[in-house]
Amino acid sequence: ESINLDRNRNLISMDGFQNITMDAPEASLRFYLNFDLESLGNFIQSVAGQVNIDFSQNLSLVNLQGLEVVTRTKDLSINNSAQGLSGLENIEQVDGALRIWGNSSSSFVSLQPLQGLTMTGADATQANLIGSNFHLSNIDGLFATNTTLTNGMSLISNDNLQSMDFMLDVVAMEGQLTIWEMDQFENLAAFQNITGNLTAINIILMDNLTNLDALSGITGISEFIFINNNERLENLDGLSNIVLNSSIFNDGTQRLYLKVNNSLTDISGISGLDLASNNDNIELEIEGNPLLAICDYINICDLLENSGNAEISIINNAPGCANEVEVAEACGFLINTVQGQVRYDFNADGCDPADNGAPRLQIEVNDGTESFIVITDNQGDYAKALFTEGNFTTSIVRSEER
Repeated sequence: ESINLDRNRNLISMDGFQNITMDAPEASLRFYLNFDLESLGNFIQSVAGQVNIDFSQNLSLVNLQGLEVVTRTKDLSINNSAQGLSGLENIEQVDGALRIWGNSSSSFVSLQPLQGLTMTGADATQANLIGSNFHLSNIDGLFATNTTLTNGMSLISNDNLQSMDFMLDVVAMEGQLTIWEMDQFENLAAFQNITGNLTAINIILMDNLTNLDALSGITGISEFIFINNNERLENLDGLSNIVLNSSIFNDGTQRLYLKVNNSLTDISGISGLDLASNNDNIELEIEGNPLLAICDYINICDLLENSGNAEISIINNAPGCANEVEVAEACGFLINTVQGQVRYDFNADGCDPADNGAPRLQIEVNDGTESFIVITDNQGDYAKALFTEGNFTTSIVRSEER
């Protein structure tokens, strides 16, 4: 039913474990930390059903020949094991997660033995992941046509990947979509056929990406949208068809983070998201986008006016969206404000204009009945828009390093 081969430092080959028959309908192969293992040989003679394949840190393994009899897997996970995937060419179906990650060999340049996979996701407990394969350049033909990925896809730090066109065969997706730190791509055209409701979208550290237009087929998000640290991203138009669905988190938390996108000028693509309806569980952070001057869209205005227990941080953007007060005024609200500055008194002689401002501190604003949180900006300044009158006290809660 299962074969676990772990931490056999001097093991070179599987000689003596040849022609094994795996008769269980669900079998498992787990090879961990066998640093000197070079080959599997004629390892398995036959299998009766689904096989869970999990190979991790088998650094000397040349290939996976010996697994040719496997046609269906639960999870298929290859982590820094083998210089190529020869031996997996007969796999037709993955019922769990496909996870190809951390394969550092300079010979690991293609997933070519894996072709036309049917991804059922029926037994998935993890997301699909292709990540940190630093020499991988070719994934063409990985999935069967008209594939649905029920457990999402993460593409992370594949520095030499030439194309993401294998994703053109994906027509629907659930779970999370993560695209992270692959500067070679200027657009997401390979994702143009994807439709459906996801739990989350992460677009992070994609320095040459200019737009998200190809994501227009995504119609719902239930948990979070993180669009962070994308140097050339100009707008969010590709997100304009998305609505917020009910959260599946126990606490109902939903997050929208737009942070440190140095070319971002237009966030109208998220103006259709209903933020106020779940105001007690919303986290909205619009931070560090130096060209973003317009944030007074109706959904953001509604959230400011009906903030409930929402966590809102609007700082370090262009004038007009530099802080929450500027946005509230642009919305046309008549507001009261609590504002100030926090400085570091490093020389212990009392705060004066020569002392540096203290960035990213959480400041609690409290009137004895309600309390609100505001974050100091890069200069240590804070400003909170208030829709009530009264006496408020402020206090430093903690450093904010998210």
